[in-house]
Amino acid sequence: MLVRKKSLVLIFFLFLAFPLLTSAGTEIRNPLEYDTFAQLIEAIINFIWYVSWVIAPIIIIIGGYYYMTAFGDPQKIRIANKLIMYAVIGFVLIAVSKGLISFLLDQVLGVS
Repeated sequence: MLVRKKSLVLIFFLFLAFPLLTSAGTEIRNPLEYDTFAQLIEAIINFIWYVSWVIAPIIIIIGGYYYMTAFGDPQKIRIANKLIMYAVIGFVLIAVSKGLISFLLDQVLGVS
């Protein structure tokens, strides 16, 4: 019984009291280079925008390759059409979302 109480006190000290004692007077530094949440959201949206500029043409080229090598096979032509269509739709959705988020941040929330 005495060992159990000592164990509970030790667990309390290690997990609850020790972090409070060691963090006195320390300051946690911001690991991000962005100061506000709006800047962080804008950076994430810009990253997705630039990645989509690389990925969408690659998928369209792959769809064109499938179309050229289909040799009349309806299954391969269908795959090629879907690849090209989904790449264009995805790029348009990313472009619209980038514009919508920029509008919301600038006009509605007043963050520039």
